[in-house]
Amino acid sequence: MSTTEEKHRESVSLITPPVQRDTEWSICCSKSDSQAIKYFVQVGMAGVVMVFSMYCITSAAETEDKAIYWSLLSSTLTYFLDAPAIEHPNKQIL
Repeated sequence: MSTTEEKHRESVSLITPPVQRDTEWSICCSKSDSQAIKYFVQVGMAGVVMVFSMYCITSAAETEDKAIYWSLLSSTLTYFLDAPAIEHPNKQIL
């Protein structure tokens, strides 16, 4: 690596402070992992949205348009599903 690149990296590291991430949060007199809390909040909110969508689909009149609730339900579900992937058996390249 050349000296100008090293000087540039040093100057950038002096200008930008290092990113500090909180890995533990103090909530309700206990310390919890921040990633776990974020995940459970996302799951809880998605559950509320899905229950609301299912309620609106089942309780709506037949003449009422239910497409918005179906799309809301399916888009919330796809958030939790992994993208499909095709795994090929080991192929030998000649």
